[in-house]
Amino acid sequence: MNSVLVASTMASLFGTIVTQPLWVVKTRMLLNTTSGINELNNFLFSTKQIYKQSGLMGYSKGLGLSLILSFSGVIQMYTYEVLKTGYEYF
Repeated sequence: MNSVLVASTMASLFGTIVTQPLWVVKTRMLLNTTSGINELNNFLFSTKQIYKQSGLMGYSKGLGLSLILSFSGVIQMYTYEVLKTGYEYF
C-alpha cells in the first residue's frame, strides 16, 4: 500500500510542477480583454508579458498552493486502493 502512496504523490507533484506554467499563461490569456487579437497572438503576448514583469519565476506563481491542492488526488488514489483491497478481501 505504501508504493501506491509514493507513486500517487510523485505523479501528483510532477504533474503539477510540469503544468503550472501552462496554467499561469492560460489564466493571463483569459484576463486579456484586448479585442481583435487571435489565440496565437494572445498566447505570445501573455507569455512575453509574464517574462517581462517577473522573469522565469513568473511562470511558477501559485505553485506552492497548487502543490498543496494536488494532495487531494493523492488522498483519493490511496482511499480508492484501500477500499478496493477491502472489497476484494470479502
